[in-house]
Amino acid sequence: MARKPRLWTSDHAYELTIRTENRMFLLKPDDESKNIVGSCLGRALLRHPVRIHNLDTNINHLHCVFSLAPDQIGNASLFLRYFHGQLAKQINIHLNRKGHVWSSRAHVIPIVDQNALIERLLYAVTNVVKDGMVESISQWPGFSTYDQLAHGKRQTFTYLDRTAWWKAGGPTAGIPRQKFIRSVSVETSPLPGWENLSPHERQSRFRRMVRDHEAEIAKQRAFEGRPVMGKTALMLTDPSSRPETPKKSTPMPKCHASDKSLHKRFIEEVLKPFWAAYREASARFRAGDYNTEFPYGSIPPPIPTVWMTPRAA
Repeated sequence: MARKPRLWTSDHAYELTIRTENRMFLLKPDDESKNIVGSCLGRALLRHPVRIHNLDTNINHLHCVFSLAPDQIGNASLFLRYFHGQLAKQINIHLNRKGHVWSSRAHVIPIVDQNALIERLLYAVTNVVKDGMVESISQWPGFSTYDQLAHGKRQTFTYLDRTAWWKAGGPTAGIPRQKFIRSVSVETSPLPGWENLSPHERQSRFRRMVRDHEAEIAKQRAFEGRPVMGKTALMLTDPSSRPETPKKSTPMPKCHASDKSLHKRFIEEVLKPFWAAYREASARFRAGDYNTEFPYGSIPPPIPTVWMTPRAA
């Protein structure tokens, strides 16, 4: 089944989720994997800037809420491709494995309104709490932007500049790898609608919302009698293992909205016209009209190129 084209716009935010192959615990938290996620994210933001509002890993998937400034719309797909590609490569090196890291391309879902935005942000940030990994996101040993959002702590990570290292001769040159270690920072952006709040106001509001949400999760967990895994057990987890009873996959929603009327309106007034315009442009493109204009906010396919090998005289 063909995948629907993504609509990139600066009018709303997006929720991103991507899961590991066969739900394996390839994102098992430790200091190195935390640094890998942060450094890959920081480099992706330098190359293809977008506005990251949070990014939080779980043991076999990650969640992110982001948005785009008008001049960043063309960066969205490039950012996702670079970040997920580099992260997969570095995770495989870290775990000394080969093969796919991600089960599919990321699920990217538009968030229609402010209430839905807050709901999805809290879901992403406290996902490891909901899943019983830890009692509070502040205890999570994996990558999270929580400390930056809640306390304004700057997050800096290191990576090996492999391009410079190989240009200098790589392992045969005898140059210490430490000379090619670089640092990069991750900077989150205020939520849409929170830009005019001071950093202290944003952090206080965020901490209060997370605290209240975690209290609701703890109450539900106690009612269901579910234990918390805890940091020690997490660190001992085998990355190649997977859940014994994986959750059933559910259809990806077309958008996130706080009520049904907003959900329906967005689909009818925004998504359906966009998909129709894209299908029409795609049909003209496949028929050979390579000057076809695709709808704003979409990524046109590349123009096919045929390479001819000249015959020998």
